[in-house]
Amino acid sequence: MSDSKISALPTASTPLTGSEVVPLNQSGVTSKVLVSNLTAGRAVSASQITLSTGNVIFSTSGTGTQGTTTNDNANAGVVGQYIDSSALNVTVGTSATTVTSISLTAGDWDISGCNYYSGTANNYVIACISTTANSTAGYVYGKTFVAGTIYPTGGVGVATLPRSRVSITSTTTYYLIGYVDLTSSTVNGYISARRMR
Repeated sequence: MSDSKISALPTASTPLTGSEVVPLNQSGVTSKVLVSNLTAGRAVSASQITLSTGNVIFSTSGTGTQGTTTNDNANAGVVGQYIDSSALNVTVGTSATTVTSISLTAGDWDISGCNYYSGTANNYVIACISTTANSTAGYVYGKTFVAGTIYPTGGVGVATLPRSRVSITSTTTYYLIGYVDLTSSTVNGYISARRMR
């Protein structure tokens, strides 16, 4: 077998165990090395690594996933993907009104929103995130009330929705909803989501 071409050798069983021995040339000398030692103790560079099973494990304390060091954006479908939408001067009255919305693809997201009300006196303002436009029925996250006589004409009120998880299996539109209890108000709204995994 010593004079056989590589193409004539029998196929090895896979996956490899790491205990197999292969030849290599080191400083002009042909030597042998265990497969498990081919990359041991040195940096490995690759354009992409696909894991069929298992997890990426960091064994060194303090070692983590490298984050971006500039003002770029994560690609669609990648952890860290960020989607947001804002709207200015939307008129919101005493019935639920869509201020703005975002569309999220399947995955595990953190979502939050905020409505900033101004212009008229109201006892309370409301914000929630719903999968139904112009409706709080079946809302999926939050109802934030700003209670009391919060502002006279020309004043302001803010209803903020802290970050919360949504986990979805298909593309879903999330609507930032607002309404007030007395008189129509001008609203500036913002909704955002980040893919967590």
